[in-house]
Amino acid sequence: MVAQEFLSLVGQFKLTSYVGVEDFADKLNFLFSVVILIISMMVVTVKSYFFKPLACYIATTPSGSNFDNYLENYCWVHGTISILPGENIPQTDADWAIVDQTKRITYYQWVPFILGLQCIMFYVPRVIWQLICYNKVGTNLESLAIDADAASHSPPSERKDKIERIVRTIEDMLFQHRDYRQGKMADMRRNIYKMCNFCVFSKHMGTWLVLSYILMKFMYGINVIGQLFLMKKFLGFNSSMSSFGYTILSNIADGKEWHQTGIFPRVTYCYIGEIKHLGASNKYVGQCALPINMLNEKIYVFLWFWVFLVGIITAISIPMWFFRIAILSRRSSFIKKFLMMHQAYNRSDKQLINSFIREFLRHDGVFLIRMICINAGDIVTADIVNRLWEIYKENYKNMDFLNFSAYPKPMDMTTGLRRNQNISSSDESIKKENLDNFV
Repeated sequence: MVAQEFLSLVGQFKLTSYVGVEDFADKLNFLFSVVILIISMMVVTVKSYFFKPLACYIATTPSGSNFDNYLENYCWVHGTISILPGENIPQTDADWAIVDQTKRITYYQWVPFILGLQCIMFYVPRVIWQLICYNKVGTNLESLAIDADAASHSPPSERKDKIERIVRTIEDMLFQHRDYRQGKMADMRRNIYKMCNFCVFSKHMGTWLVLSYILMKFMYGINVIGQLFLMKKFLGFNSSMSSFGYTILSNIADGKEWHQTGIFPRVTYCYIGEIKHLGASNKYVGQCALPINMLNEKIYVFLWFWVFLVGIITAISIPMWFFRIAILSRRSSFIKKFLMMHQAYNRSDKQLINSFIREFLRHDGVFLIRMICINAGDIVTADIVNRLWEIYKENYKNMDFLNFSAYPKPMDMTTGLRRNQNISSSDESIKKENLDNFV
């Protein structure tokens, strides 16, 4: 029963079919990594708190009952000391105090909690990005990607309506975010924007969404570095952070066991300084087996290589996205490709197409279309771009988007534009009807 509930919970993550405003590198960070960490955390938690994580033995037990349970619980709570073969076992309290300070290991008690912390660290950038997608751009961007994916799998009768709904939402979002503000600060922002687009973090300039996404990418990269450093410090590994996983794996490949390397020891010692019995104080040394460390070793070797791989892919994706968005030729070729798929690209409209990309779609619009392409495919993206191009030619091609003072006050400007167009068309019909009646 529990296994079925767990599998159903994992199935809700939609590892293979997830659709959102993220690329493959993002999904490795917040989706695959989170699932891997949750599974690892649950396995270690079950082993640590529902089964025996360690077993301790003492040659001569004192009189009384439950001493074995007390010894194991004490060693689990206090921690154990790793002494390799060939090393001398301390004989005095002072010697035990020294090795207790330098060699005592307690990380196995905290592994489930650290795995949970790592899981949260991987998901925090995703939460911030979701807040931006839901609350800071005027519409739910993830729903647009989901609707686009649904449209790609819909029959032709339903597909056209879904695409039209997506296009109208994108149109309203792009047009409502125009820069209608006045004043010296607004003029200064526009001048900075003209010199360097990415120096202005502004929704009205069309850079808010894409710069927020690049910032989230950097957060994922910082998180990966922090994860590697956290694993090294938590496990008490003295070598460099970059060679942690490689060193452990090479030791396993070379046949070096824990008793040679001292990493993830399976047998440790536990010193109980005072057991009072009939007014006398007795000291005991227990030898403990840690089967939990066999599990910890395999989990952390895998996690180190996984986090390292995710970090490489994330590091590659950051400059890739920057060049996709910052270079005008890359943006233009990306949009023109979809216009060509519908045979809507005409060289005579080259200047108008460039204005459509630079002034209407801008950075955020091109970014959103690229995300729809990544998650829903080229065909439905081509339909969306072609419809946006048609709407631009019908309603906006004569609009001077660079004349900021010509914009009306903040309102549903697109709806207002359509309303004016409808009124004008109705006026024409009224004039024609009156003329017919007069004749």
